[in-house]
Amino acid sequence: MKKIFLIANPAAARASERSSRSIVEVLHGAGFALTVLTTSGPGDAVELCREAVREEADVVATFGGDGTVMEALEGLLDADVPLAVIPGGTANLLAGNLRIPNNPAKAAQVIVEGRARTIDIGRIETEEVTRYFAVGAGAGYDAELMSGTSGEAKRRWGWAAYVSFVMRTAPGIRPIPFRVTVDGSCSELDAASILVANCREIMPGILSLGEEVALDDGHFDTFILKAHGLLESAVLVMQLMRQKVRETNQVRRLRGREVHVDCDTPQPVECDGDVVGTTPFTATIIPGGRTVMVPR
Repeated sequence: MKKIFLIANPAAARASERSSRSIVEVLHGAGFALTVLTTSGPGDAVELCREAVREEADVVATFGGDGTVMEALEGLLDADVPLAVIPGGTANLLAGNLRIPNNPAKAAQVIVEGRARTIDIGRIETEEVTRYFAVGAGAGYDAELMSGTSGEAKRRWGWAAYVSFVMRTAPGIRPIPFRVTVDGSCSELDAASILVANCREIMPGILSLGEEVALDDGHFDTFILKAHGLLESAVLVMQLMRQKVRETNQVRRLRGREVHVDCDTPQPVECDGDVVGTTPFTATIIPGGRTVMVPR
């Protein structure tokens, strides 16, 4: 009998008791031995995943947002246990890129009927912390967006909480000088935001960085986005909505395995939606660093 450990984050935006029951019903119905572990604060998912590994779990599943997944990546580091992602947060970007259903019960069914796939993950180091991520990391405006949107707002309004922040602050977007070093080659560039992408879609089905960005190609795609105010920012968003990001005087793309970002004035840094300190930071790709469950 397969042993499934479910790491549930009750503080996630869509992690309701009803959704949790539907997940349990699916997994019990499939005949799995299920253990449910609940987080109570930041960092708990790391330790709970390590506990699941010690208990010889066959699959570890997370029910929460991308931040919960990020902690699971650390907790399962070097462990030969597949990770299943059940979306329960606001963005759920990894789940969307893996085409995991947004409905929690249907996502749980992926554990029953799906297949295992390996993906790259990233390691980010700031002066404050070291973290692991699957979606991407960034500095500048995207990190300001994450830090400026409260957990309560995300639980209450979902994606609209991010939109509200952008509408309030986009007129004040200004590029500043960054130093971006990719695989040892340094570029000095003005940018409003630096995005180190591991995933193709930053809003699955709506905003894409392009077909050439892949979760399993062993490289990051780093986008330097230069926008000044609301109008230029809107032009960038329109490019993303057309899923055609090309290099212009507003967009520079660099590709490599290690990315170092620095700035004379420290800027906030985020990875997978969580603020993890300020610049400078270094992101390093770990090819094939995690096995995940995906639909067949």
